[in-house]
Amino acid sequence: MSRAEGIYRPLGETRNSYLKPMKTFQLGTMTTAACLFWASLSQSVAIERLQISLQCTNVVLSWPSAAGETFIVQYLPTFDPSNSWQTLTSSLPAETGTNWTVFVHSNVVQHPNCGGSLASMAASVNKTGSLKVISDEPTEPMAVRANGLAPPIPLKLYPPGFDLSDYLIFDPASWEWFKGTLDLTSALNSKDIAGSQPQNANGSGDAVTPPETGFYRVVRNGVHLVGITNGMILSGTVSIPVEVGTAAGNLVVLSVREDGSPVGNSPVHAPFQGLLQVVLDTTAMSNGVHQISGFASWSSGGDEGSGDGVDSESPPITVTVYNEITFPTWIEHYGELYDTLLIAAQSAHTNADWHVDIYGSEAGYIGTFAGHTDDGNIYGVWNLVGPPPTFQIYTNERYFEFVVTTAYVDGSAPGQPPAAASSASAPKKTYRQTDNWTSKGMWVVANHQAWENLVGSDLLDIASDGFAGMAEGFGLTVRPNAPAGESFRIGFGVNIPVATRTSQWASLRSALFHPESRNFFYLGHGSPNQLGAGPAANLLISASEISTNLHTIPAGQTNRHGYRFVFLFGCETASGTLPESFGIIHRQNVKLEDFQSAALTPGTFVGWNHQQSAGIVGAAIMTDNAFYIQHFQQEWLNGSGVKVALDRAKNNYTDVSFINRSKLKVFGNWELHPLNFNH
Repeated sequence: MSRAEGIYRPLGETRNSYLKPMKTFQLGTMTTAACLFWASLSQSVAIERLQISLQCTNVVLSWPSAAGETFIVQYLPTFDPSNSWQTLTSSLPAETGTNWTVFVHSNVVQHPNCGGSLASMAASVNKTGSLKVISDEPTEPMAVRANGLAPPIPLKLYPPGFDLSDYLIFDPASWEWFKGTLDLTSALNSKDIAGSQPQNANGSGDAVTPPETGFYRVVRNGVHLVGITNGMILSGTVSIPVEVGTAAGNLVVLSVREDGSPVGNSPVHAPFQGLLQVVLDTTAMSNGVHQISGFASWSSGGDEGSGDGVDSESPPITVTVYNEITFPTWIEHYGELYDTLLIAAQSAHTNADWHVDIYGSEAGYIGTFAGHTDDGNIYGVWNLVGPPPTFQIYTNERYFEFVVTTAYVDGSAPGQPPAAASSASAPKKTYRQTDNWTSKGMWVVANHQAWENLVGSDLLDIASDGFAGMAEGFGLTVRPNAPAGESFRIGFGVNIPVATRTSQWASLRSALFHPESRNFFYLGHGSPNQLGAGPAANLLISASEISTNLHTIPAGQTNRHGYRFVFLFGCETASGTLPESFGIIHRQNVKLEDFQSAALTPGTFVGWNHQQSAGIVGAAIMTDNAFYIQHFQQEWLNGSGVKVALDRAKNNYTDVSFINRSKLKVFGNWELHPLNFNH
C-alpha cells in the first residue's frame, strides 16, 4: 500500500490529462402489445412481449415466462373513477414444460355473433409465443398499431375517446388501411368504413350491444432486474430498469444488493417518477466478480394493524465489475475534528504511477499529489496545506474535488505488444463537516409497543430498558423522558387513542433531533424508509424527515448532526437510507484509521435487512429477540466492539436459535465500544 508523498506540481503547470466520462450501460427500450390492456402494475416495468387475443367471448393473455415465476393478472372494465382494478389471480404459476404462459379471462366479451365475424378473427398462440390469425379475411373494421408491434383487433373494442392517431384502421369493404384519428367516434362513423355500422345476428342494421371493452395488466410477482444477465461486465454508472409486482401495498424502496446490503449508492425511495429503475455506480464497488440482486420493499398501505408490508429479492446474478479507477472506500466528509482529509482509491493496474489533482470549491485548481502503487491501492492523508512556495492553508473551502489519474503499461490487446496508457477518474467530492459536538453524546431509547397483546411482551420491555439503564449508568441523559431505567414506551394499535400515540411520536421526534442526542436504540415496527407502521405521518418518522432535520442528506450541509451509534431493531431498517439519514456511512467495516484520517467521529449503524418476526400472533413473543438484545448488551459492556458483541450474542448462547445473525447488518465502524468517541 502506498501513501501520498506530499509532492505537488507547481500551480499553473499543465500536463496531458483528461476527464473520462462515466460509461452508461444502455438498455434497449422494451416494447409490448398495446391493445386493450395496460402492460404492468402501477410503478413497474411491463412484462415484455405481452400478447392479447380474442376467442369468442374470452380474452386470452399470453406472455413469455420461466419456471418458478408467478404472476399477477388484473382487469379494469373502463377507466371510470368509480372502478377499481379487479385481481383475476395474484399468484399464477408459470406453465411447466414451456417458456410461454397463457391466461384466459372467460365470458368477458359480450358478442352476439360469436362464431361469426368475430370468431373469424380469433387468435391463438403458437409454440413460439407469436400470434397467428386464423382467418386472413377480416369482415369488420380492425385497428393495428402503425409500428406493427401488435396484431390487429376489432375496432369496436376500443372505448369512446380512445386516441387512434398512432393506429391504422382497416376497412373490410375496400380492403384498404387508413391512418386513424384523434377522435374514435369519427373513425367508427366514417363513411369510408363500410362495415362500421353494427349488425345483429340476423344481419340487419338494428343496433346491438357492442362488445365490452377492457384493460389488463400483468406483472411478475417480486422484483426483477431487466436486461442484466450472468456474465455481464459492468462499468461506470449503470441504469437498470426494474420490474416489480405484488398483490397489495405501496412500493417504498428499490436497490441493488450484494450479501444483503445495498451497493453502488443504488437505493431509491418513493415517490417514484417515470420508468422504474435503479442507478448502480460501479465505481463505488471493487473490481471483480459480484453476485448482485434486485431488492424491493412495499409498505402495507393500511393502518398500524396492517403489518409491516412485504419485501422481495430477485435471484442473484453474477456480474464482473471493471473500472480502471474505483472508490470502494471513499468517504464524502472530512474535518469535523481537525484539518485533514482522506484520499482513497484503487487502480485496476497494480503497478502504476498515479496523480491526484485537487480543486477547491472556491479556490479552483490547488495542486497535485503524485505517487506510485505496486498493489493498486492509492491512499493519502492531506492536511489542507497547499504547495510551495505559498503553503496556503485551505480551511475555508466548502468541499474539495479530486481527479485521480493513473499511468501504466497495458498489455491487454490480443497480439499487440504492451503499450503505455493512462486513465482518469470522474471528479470525486468530499465535503467539509462542521459537526462539532457541544457536550457528551446523549441517548434516545424507545420501545414501540407493537407486541403488548402477546404473552411474554414484558421481556421485550426489559431488553430495551437495558439500553436506558446502561446510558444512565454512564451518567448520560436518556430521552424522551421516562421512569429511571426504562425505555420510552410508544403505544400501538387502535385501542390506544390517536392523540396519545401522536403525542408519543412527537416526543420521540423531539428527542431524536435534540442537539445532544448522538446514540439511539429503537425496538418496534420499521421498514427501509421509516420507523413505525402505517401511512399516518404523525404516527411514524420517515428517513427523509430524519435526514431533513439532522441535515445529513444531501451531503455538505454546514449544520449537520450525525449520530455516533444507532441500533434499529425493526424490519428492513438496514435496507434503505436510514443509515445515511442518521449520518452514518452506509458501508460495512469502515476502518477506524479511515475515520481518523478524515478527522471524523466513528459511527456505527445496526439494523435488519429482512422481515424480522417478533412474535406469534395471539400466542407469545419470540423470546429469542429479547434474549439476544440482552446478550449483546452484556458482551458490549464486557469490552467487545459492536460487531464482535453481536456475533458473541448469537454464538455463545443457546436461547437465541431463532436469530439469523447474517440478516443483522452492521454499517460504519465495527469496533465501536459503548463510550468510545462519545466526546
